[in-house]
This record gives sequence, C-alpha cells and structure tokens, in this order.
Amino acid sequence: MATHAINDLAAHAFELVSKELTSTLDSARAELEGYVDGRAGPDALLRTATHLHAARGALKIVEIHGAALLAEEMEQTCRRLAEAKDDQKTEQGVEALTRAMVQLPAYLERLMTGGKDVALALLPLLNDLRQARDKPSLSEGTLVLLNAGPFERHLSRTPPGAVAQDIGRGYEKIAQRFRPAFQAALLGWIKGTEPARFLDELLRVSTNLERAAASQQVKQLWTVMTAVLTAVRGNGLEGSVALKRLIGQVDRQLKRLVDGGEVALVNAPPVELVQNLLYYVARATTQDTRIEALRKQFNLAEVLPAKAQIEQARSGLYGPSVKLMRTVAQAIKEDLGTVKDALDIFVRTGMQGRDKLSPQLDLLKKIGDTLGVLGLDKARGQIQRETQDLAREDRGDLARRRGCARSRARPRRHARRRRRVDSNRHLGLGHATAAGHPSRHARVHGEPGEGQGIHHSARRQPGRHSPA
Repeated sequence: MATHAINDLAAHAFELVSKELTSTLDSARAELEGYVDGRAGPDALLRTATHLHAARGALKIVEIHGAALLAEEMEQTCRRLAEAKDDQKTEQGVEALTRAMVQLPAYLERLMTGGKDVALALLPLLNDLRQARDKPSLSEGTLVLLNAGPFERHLSRTPPGAVAQDIGRGYEKIAQRFRPAFQAALLGWIKGTEPARFLDELLRVSTNLERAAASQQVKQLWTVMTAVLTAVRGNGLEGSVALKRLIGQVDRQLKRLVDGGEVALVNAPPVELVQNLLYYVARATTQDTRIEALRKQFNLAEVLPAKAQIEQARSGLYGPSVKLMRTVAQAIKEDLGTVKDALDIFVRTGMQGRDKLSPQLDLLKKIGDTLGVLGLDKARGQIQRETQDLAREDRGDLARRRGCARSRARPRRHARRRRRVDSNRHLGLGHATAAGHPSRHARVHGEPGEGQGIHHSARRQPGRHSPA
C-alpha cells in the first residue's frame, strides 16, 4: 500500500534500527558534502552509494517501502554521477541528491512520530532523481500498490510446480479471434468518434476474455480492465490521454497471449500494468459491484490517500528535521564567524588587504545555497544581499586601483607629448596637434603639419627646384 500507519511490530523493528540507520545516513551525507565542496572526488559518490545501499536494505526489512524506494533511486543516481561526463547533468543530479539527503531523514522522522507512509509524497523527488539519469518518470499508479503487488497474493497460494505448460490450452486462439475487434474499438475510442459505441465494444471483448481465462493471473488482468472500462463508460473516470495509452499497453499483453497463451502471462505477469489500472479503479466514482469488489480485495480505500493528505505529507518534507537543523545551524554559525573575523580584521587595518574579501564571498555563497536547500528562503535572501554588498565593495576597490593607475600614468603621457611638441617646434616642422601628430585636416588640404613644413614650403616655391 502506498499509505499506511506503521503497525506495532514494524514500529518496534524501526525503532531498533533507527540509530544505526541515522548513523548510516549521516555518513552518506558527509560523503556527499565532501564531493559538493570539492574536498573529495567521484569516489565520494561511490561511498555515498554504499551507505545508501545499506540504508535501503534496512528500510525494506522494516517495510518502509516509500523511503526504501527513495534510497534506491539516490543510490543509483550516485553511481551514475560518479561516471558522468556531462556537467549539466551532474549539476542537476547533485542538486536532486542534496534535496533528497535532507528530505529522507525528515520523512523517517515523521514516521517515527506516528505519521503514515505516504509514498506519493515522494513522487516529485523520485522523478527528479530519475530525470538526472535520463530514466522515465514514475506515475502515481506505480506507487499506489508499492507495498504489495496485485499478483503476489495469488502467486503465494500456488504450490510449486502447479503451473502446467498446457494451462488454458486453446486460449491463444480465443485471443487471436478477439484481438482485431479490440484494436478497432480502441482506435475508434482514441479518435473520439462515437466513444460510447467503442467503449461498449471494448467492454464486450474484455468480458469474454475474462470468462475464457483459466489462470488467476490472466483472469485478474481482464477483471481489472473491465472495471476500468465500466468506470469510463459510466462517466466515473475521465478518458484522458494517459488512460488511453495505458489501455493501449493492454493490447500488447493481448499480443503476448496470442503468441504464447496463458502460460506467457503466468510466468511473467504484467504487475506494473495492473497496478496502474488499479490506481484508476481507486479513483473511479462509479458505483458498480465489480469496482466495489476490487476496492475491497485490494483495500483501495486506504491505498489511495486523499489529496490533502498528500499535500500535508509533502509540506512536512520541505522542512528539515530538528537534528539536521541543529547540525547545519552549528556549521553555518562557524562559517559566519569566519566571515565576521575576516571583516573585523579588514576594518581594523584601515581597509588594507582587500584580497582577503574574495574568499569570504565564496563562503557566503555557500551559506546561501545551504539555506536555500533547507527551504529557508528569507534567511537566504538576507545572505545574498550581504554578499552583493560585499561584492560591490570588492569591485569598487578594484575600480579605484585601476583609476589610480590611470591617474599616475596620465602625467607621464602629458610630459612625453610636451617633449615631442617642443622637439617638433625646434626642428621647424610646423604646428603640431596636442597629441603630437599632424591634424587630419592639415593632411587633406595640404596644410603644413608635423613632418610636412619643409616639403610643403618647397612646393610653394617651384622656382628653386625647376630645371634651368
């Protein structure tokens, strides 16, 4: 089930392993922090994955399946990032891992205080971790029956060797006869033309395939399928695109039945498909005996939590645990003390040693990022404003240093210009510009400029150079 209160036995087992589990998660967080801070390389991610693997095993033993699934996704993400070459994917994965490392202890702490295991509350975080590994997102239906798949109950009652190879002999011919009608009705329903007529045809095919099934696994698939179609036909479910795609997957199972008969599904039942179909059965508002029977059989009333319950569980995850807050608060106090001491020294020495300001900017940025991960946006904003003020002070000092350098260079340039002008005048090279170069206007109109005076004067007196 996706939501349940921990029973006394599970609560006692959880209490026994909670200290060791907390220590393991603390070690995993320390390794991840070392990688994020740059103090350790990709090997730290592999060590983090090892700690998370141990935590996942403990969580499965005490049957906290939502937290176990989160630990598994975190472990796989760590192993993927240790080998990743794409910086963008690495940054995305590290960000998701950091949030998960904060929210997993908070989720476990809520369970210890009597909260319910609402796996759907973890769905956004699970999908962020999967997206960082380019894996398809999980659907809500996948998490609805997380604790107990629909087939496990029936398979446990089947004695070993009871599945004969000739079970449901001839079912492949029945499936082959009904499959064209199923595909035609599904296509017509997807197109949206006369949906009632095509839904009735899908119901007819599904009901016949259910009656002809000899194995419990195949019969259950078509029972759940018929219940979903009944809910859609009675306007108890919306015929969404996602639901139509899901029913399209049922056609693939029908193809398996055509090729291999009932044995194909008995040996490899489509557990995830039936789970997703049962999710829609739980959401259906249609009053029908078949739907009610499935709700009772799989306890769907407790499996699917209310929307308000999911939101409440998620809001509890955004706030970090008390123990984590104390640990982080102590670390932030130490970092802020380091910044304060550096600024005190800077002020007391008369604003000298401004090269010491840049490391403090990096430290303040790290503090702001930590507060952002913890969801403390107000404190993060205050740190960011202080960081910006300090950065402006650092940039202003750099500009002043550059300005002083230009001011010292300017008198030297003026002195060189004056020496060139005086030299030109001494040589009788005519009038020079302030920069010591001939004016552009002088060159265009043939007026004397720097380096032109003697030759221009000679051209104005052609008699001196004319042939005799």
